[in-house]
Formats: sequence, C-alpha cells, structure tokens
Amino acid sequence: MNFDDLEFGSDRPPQEPPELPLAPMIDIFCMIVIFLVLGGAFGAADVILPKSVTLPKSVNDEQVIVAPQVTLDNGALYADFIQQSLPIASLTNLNSAERRDFIRVLKQYSQNVPESVKTGENPVNLVADAQAPYEIVYQSVALLREAGFENTLFVSSFE
Repeated sequence: MNFDDLEFGSDRPPQEPPELPLAPMIDIFCMIVIFLVLGGAFGAADVILPKSVTLPKSVNDEQVIVAPQVTLDNGALYADFIQQSLPIASLTNLNSAERRDFIRVLKQYSQNVPESVKTGENPVNLVADAQAPYEIVYQSVALLREAGFENTLFVSSFE
C-alpha cells in the first residue's frame, strides 16, 4: 500500500471550533444567585436550648475608661471636666499665674480620680482642628503632661 496516494481530509470542509452557548449559562447562574440570596439566613437566628443547659457567663476585669476632654478652640484651652479655660496668651507664657492655677486645678483632678477607674496611665483627649497652630498644640500637650496626664489622645475636629 502506497501512502503517497492517500489524501487525508480532502473531502471534508474545515471545522470551526465549537461555540459555548452563554445565554443559558447566564440564566442558570442568575437562578443560583437568586436562590442563594433568598434562601440565606441573615441576622440573628433563634436558638432553642434545653432547660438543663446553662451557658457560661463572660468574666471581664477590664473597664471602659472615658478620658476627660480638653478642647483647643476660640483662642483658649478649655477643660470641660473642670469647667475652666486658659487663654492661649497664658498658655504660651510659662510664668503666667493663670497658667499655674490652671495646672494646679488639673493636678487636683488627676490625683482625685477614683482608684477603681485608674489604670497605669492617666489619659486625656485633646480636641483641635486643622487650623490650630502646631506650637499651640505642643504647648497644650506640655501643659497636660505637667499636670499629670501621661497619655494624650488627639481628636481632630472639622467644625
């Protein structure tokens, strides 16, 4: 048998690759998604426990500490927890009597915090906006540290 005389595939037209019908697949995909969304359980589920089961209670020794707030606004440093304010001019003047009195009142407050609330730190929130000069913020932090607040938390204000 002579293989040179044979012509393979000459009778058939060239085949195109098979196409995948996408429309039915998209329909089935949408049906599955709808089924999962509508059939899913969202939110809290009710669990019925037998009366003989007692769930353990969580024991947590930590307390939520609410730090006092000091606001730097309208040309003054205002401490809402002692209802006093200090003008910026007195804040930057280290020898000002008004500054010394403000620090004294702050120290009294920080020393009179109940032992049940005290942690290793004595935090305070300093609220200021973007317009507050860096020097004034720095002086405020220095004053708060001098008054006994070791941990200053910065809060930005957009008002």
